[in-house]
Amino acid sequence: MKTIYGISFSDRDISLLPNVPAVQILELSGELATAPDFALPEHLQKKSIIICNSDERKFFNTIPDASSGVRQDFYRLCEHRCAAAENLQAVYATFAPELESAFAVPANPVLRDAFAMCFGFAEKHRTPLALEVRIPGIAAGATEKFAHFKHSLLYPLRTMCVLHPHEPGALEIMEKFAAELPFDCDMFRIVFDAAAGNYLSGTLLQRILKFIRPAGAVQPVMIFAPGKNADPSVYLELNKLILTELHK
Repeated sequence: MKTIYGISFSDRDISLLPNVPAVQILELSGELATAPDFALPEHLQKKSIIICNSDERKFFNTIPDASSGVRQDFYRLCEHRCAAAENLQAVYATFAPELESAFAVPANPVLRDAFAMCFGFAEKHRTPLALEVRIPGIAAGATEKFAHFKHSLLYPLRTMCVLHPHEPGALEIMEKFAAELPFDCDMFRIVFDAAAGNYLSGTLLQRILKFIRPAGAVQPVMIFAPGKNADPSVYLELNKLILTELHK
């Protein structure tokens, strides 16, 4: 089954993103999507949209010990982003709790309430959610615990594997995660810092692609995230890389 490719954009000025015709999905940061003056340029308006909420992770982690006022701020942020996703007709919004804290036994009731509130906002605004799992990371290294936790939420979450391929051991952990949880490995964000000199070669992409395990009839999705302040030329190179894969 053909992979669907996308790119992630988190800078404030969306007009800096060049035309990338090979890309089907555009992933936008929640901060960008909720900016008062945000509007998609005409050359990007036919792309499917995903809203990335990775920046909520640290905020979510403070919830158990936070005041009621801070919790209300978090809930307002979640609803605002779900509303933005609905307005943009996003196919998914990512849900990015601090999984290491969420794994705690017994589960913190305040954290469980926070999950329920987020799911309620997603349903209200008809926004499908994808649960982010960082690779490498504690959650990805504990597949049985991750699967139990995800199922315990009783909510239809797809998994977004957030792969940092340049970190030590990342590809080995990804391979193990994909083998042990094949039905959770059809949605990826490939993170690298282009502004710091990282890049994604065709050889590295081939290594990553072999770990994909499509779940049933769902097409695998791969999002390239070159980081903030990536030069526009980086996106054009990614477009070429995608074209090369599509024509194989």
